[in-house]
Amino acid sequence: MKFESFKLLLLFISVSLSPTAHAEENWDVDMPTIVYIESHLVMPPHSCHLGDYSRFYQGSTVTGERFPGDITGKSVHGWYEFGGDKKIHPAEEETVQGTDQGCHRIFVTYSLETGNITAACDFSFREPRCP
Repeated sequence: MKFESFKLLLLFISVSLSPTAHAEENWDVDMPTIVYIESHLVMPPHSCHLGDYSRFYQGSTVTGERFPGDITGKSVHGWYEFGGDKKIHPAEEETVQGTDQGCHRIFVTYSLETGNITAACDFSFREPRCP
């Protein structure tokens, strides 16, 4: 009997200490959501006008945190590339990494949970400027 109780205790501890299950599902963003984002978006300082960028959007639903502080719930992630055809596109890649492009590339996040929209130029060492 003691051994069974000990096994149950170990099982409880291992389940309690294991990280929360993380799952992510990507989905296409509908046009009304994109219109909402673009009409409420504040472009970063030194960036060009919104119409100067080709815009890519992808929705994701994240449950559970991979790391403490991860964004969970439904959100839209976008990135804007200066030039190109200057149209809206569904994102074909899961993520685009920062490459120190200044305001040639802008990252946008819209949380459907909080309503917050953030936008930032992709830069780390260069001063951001409209190309």
